[in-house]
Amino acid sequence: MEENTMFLMRNRTYWLHVFIQTLGATAFMGLVLLGLNKVADAKIIWAAGASTLASSAFLIFCVPDSPVAKPLKIIGGYVVATLVGEGMRLLINFLCQLLPHCHVADPPLRLFELAAALSVGVTFLLMVLFKLEHPPAAGLAVVMVLDIRNMEAMLIILAAAILLTLIRTIFRNQLRRLV
Repeated sequence: MEENTMFLMRNRTYWLHVFIQTLGATAFMGLVLLGLNKVADAKIIWAAGASTLASSAFLIFCVPDSPVAKPLKIIGGYVVATLVGEGMRLLINFLCQLLPHCHVADPPLRLFELAAALSVGVTFLLMVLFKLEHPPAAGLAVVMVLDIRNMEAMLIILAAAILLTLIRTIFRNQLRRLV
């Protein structure tokens, strides 16, 4: 009888954590979406920025003890992806000034698409080299090359990544691994 009571109590505690941590992730994403909606003029920025942050939120609220959910890796991963993506975008824009038919929609020359793919590879490499692996951030490098021209949206994404690390740090002892 006592074993059943312990099992039920542990299950109640688990489900309470599931409920509270799900509410936390939902509230976080609500703030992110409201912020991006105010400044993002292109749907790809809004969608891609939100989806990378939603993946990061899952890690923080569902597997907070994961190595890729550490604050330095979250912020570092987003910074690396932002810098690589922006650098690649600037490089491709420069090359496109030299080449006459360089457009995203131009079938013969797909420099932007190749640069976006390359930005993921370079981001991946740098994250591993600097031990800043945070997989959700890698997708941001693609968006930076293809469509981000709005620095306000980029700042909101980076601020949201910092907010996630603060949440993880402040609630470190309350967050439980859910899976």
